[in-house]
Amino acid sequence: MSALKTVQLQDHKTLELIGSLPDHMLQGRRMVEYVAQKPKAPTGHVAQHCAIGNLSDVARNVNPYLFKHGLMVGCEKPLMPIINKFSEQSNQFLWSVYELPEAANDSIYSQEVEG
Repeated sequence: MSALKTVQLQDHKTLELIGSLPDHMLQGRRMVEYVAQKPKAPTGHVAQHCAIGNLSDVARNVNPYLFKHGLMVGCEKPLMPIINKFSEQSNQFLWSVYELPEAANDSIYSQEVEG
């Protein structure tokens, strides 16, 4: 299985994604806009810039809307731990918009629907 590919979106695609989210998902809109322009953003930067306390919860709520565009918001553990201001290893992850892979059976399913 191949890893998901991070993407940096063009402004028009970012606006399209934000527009597909319900009006009440303000934190989700801020998060999508931020990570779409700044792939692999550390947890602390996303949380502070977007004023979000629980990034995973916001990502979980916006992803069903992004799936329709073949995308998702997620995070990955950095290869080298991010060091905090006390010179300790933090538990921060890197947040991005990811392109979803095509499902292994999509072409078979498409043929069945058409035929």
